[in-house]
Parts: sequence; structure tokens; C-alpha cells
Amino acid sequence: MNLQQIFDTGVAGILAQGGYSYDAGGHGCLYRGPNGCKCALGHSIPDDGYDPSLEGDAPRFSASLGNEVLLARLLGAESEAECTILRDFQIIHDFCARRGLPLSKFKAYCRRFAKRHGLKTDVLA
Repeated sequence: MNLQQIFDTGVAGILAQGGYSYDAGGHGCLYRGPNGCKCALGHSIPDDGYDPSLEGDAPRFSASLGNEVLLARLLGAESEAECTILRDFQIIHDFCARRGLPLSKFKAYCRRFAKRHGLKTDVLA
């Protein structure tokens, strides 16, 4: 998937599920939550590539970081620069989720993110 596809998939997924992906206590964000929800990047991790051991890691391109490299590969990142953009997208979800912000705020942050990275915002309409 390219960055536009990951953005579209993540935003559409969050909006369709009506909220964020939390751990069982409702405090930490997860790629795959126990309630079946996924985070912004979690919607783009293929089911056959997901493993609970990925939780708590962020995509990175360095070959020495184990699960972080696996996440980068699962998401199709081709450089550390792309991983940085993916982590920024993940931060938007986590920030909004941890503060209990309404989805309207999530959408506003996503609009700014998209503008900063030259992505289309059709999914936010």
C-alpha cells in the first residue's frame, strides 16, 4: 500500500468503527483492540501478518529493530522517511484516543496531516 492508501484505509476504518482502538482497560492504544477495533495503522496491517507482539512498536526502517522493521514491511514502507510519516499518522490516532477527543477532532487533525504530506482528503468528506 502507498501512503495515500494507508491514510484512506485508516481514516475510513476509524470512522466506520465509530471510534478508536484501546486496550481492555481503555487506556492504551492498540493496532487491534479486544473489542475488534483497529487503530489508524492497524487497518492496513494484513490479518495474516498481524501478531500481538507487534503492539507497542512503531514502524521503522532500520534492519536492527525486529518488530518495528516487520511493521514497516507489513505496511509497505520503503524508507525511514515513509516510516516517519506513518508514525505521525499513528500519533494522531493515539493522541485523539488518549484524550477522548470526538471524531470531528480526529478528522481535523487528519486534514492537517494530509495537507502537510500532500495527500488527498476525499475520505474525510
